[in-house]
Amino acid sequence: MIRKTFFILFLLLPTTYYLLPTNVSAQEITILYTGETHAMLYPCNCPKEPDGGVARRATLIKQLRQKNPNTLVLDSGGFFAGGLQDEYTQNTALDMQRACVNLKAMESMKYDALTIGDDEFNFGRDFLEENITKTNLAFLSCNISDTAKLPGLFRPYIIKEVSGIKIGIIGVTTLLAVQKASGFKFIEPRLRVKQAVSELKKNNVNIIVLLSHLGESEDLNLIKDFEGIDILIVGHSREKKEPFTKMGRTLILRPAWQGRRLGKLTLTVEDNQIADYKVEDLGLSDKITNDPDILSILPRCFSDNNCKQEGLIGICQDPGTLKSQCIFVKASKVPLLIITTKLCSVCNTEGVVKYLKTL
Repeated sequence: MIRKTFFILFLLLPTTYYLLPTNVSAQEITILYTGETHAMLYPCNCPKEPDGGVARRATLIKQLRQKNPNTLVLDSGGFFAGGLQDEYTQNTALDMQRACVNLKAMESMKYDALTIGDDEFNFGRDFLEENITKTNLAFLSCNISDTAKLPGLFRPYIIKEVSGIKIGIIGVTTLLAVQKASGFKFIEPRLRVKQAVSELKKNNVNIIVLLSHLGESEDLNLIKDFEGIDILIVGHSREKKEPFTKMGRTLILRPAWQGRRLGKLTLTVEDNQIADYKVEDLGLSDKITNDPDILSILPRCFSDNNCKQEGLIGICQDPGTLKSQCIFVKASKVPLLIITTKLCSVCNTEGVVKYLKTL
């Protein structure tokens, strides 16, 4: 009887041990990110990769949030229209309207934090203040002081608790914004970032994210100076580099230009520390449906460039309004006289005429 009892225990104990979970505290957190979108509302007119658009981005963000509710959505600045980097700038009135629509779209997508960049001052203090205070979004900059002492216009950082993990998110703005930003005082970025990191550590934050609109070269010098930044999301930069790199313990993430793709960082967090990560650059192709909530606030077009149909000329009527529409017309025939010499041995007049007739 004793031998039989011992034998049963020997079989049960290893089985019970094997079923115990090995990573009880492991959490998966997703960070979605954009930057330098410049209020690019529509898919780009790129022949090879006509990706992007806020309506597609909103659909993808909703899908990813459904898969993992532990998701943050962040932007590293440059979300207003106008300025030297905006390839689709038209005039001040339409650029301001496009900036407003983009801000409404980002609010609809429930962005958790946005850093203030230099282009956010393109239309002056009053425009920026009015549109920021209309939203429920968190606008960050640790090195801008408001001389008018308006409370809560920009915050140096926020703390988000995601599934028990405390994540500190800091914003910092390039000093190049000074020339546009009347009524604001700018402080040396390095000092303020260091101060913000110190304060977040005192608040027992587990992960620190820096949404930087300094430019990558200045970012790299900054993170060399002191430790504590786990994730750096780059802004104020258009350099064509890999979507991410790593310097020491800091992950450096580079958002896609004009929001043509959506950055995705998946973190595995164990014992309140990053144990593993995965970075993806998600395309926003026409396979992704447009979000109806975004379509309800999105004008059909802001310019003729937004009206494309093969073989036809597109004209935008009432640009930038909800009444806007694209009108398509056939291209009119243009009389053309081709003069060639009989002595030309390399001329292909017949081929040229045949090609021109197809246009």
